[in-house]
Amino acid sequence: MNIGHNPVQHDSTKYIEIDSHFFKDNLGRGLVVTTHVPTGFQIADIFTKEFPQGIFQDLVGKLRVL
Repeated sequence: MNIGHNPVQHDSTKYIEIDSHFFKDNLGRGLVVTTHVPTGFQIADIFTKEFPQGIFQDLVGKLRVL
């Protein structure tokens, strides 16, 4: 979200492809709206973060993985 709203490109963002520039242009036009999504609703976080067993099991259930 920060990169999309930041009008200045930094050296650390040089690897970003053209599709992100498309996103940024549409964000500037108001065609895309970004919102914060809490960790409890970020199902993909299960692949990158460590969770207590209860939260882990809840996210696995949302992925429909046994």
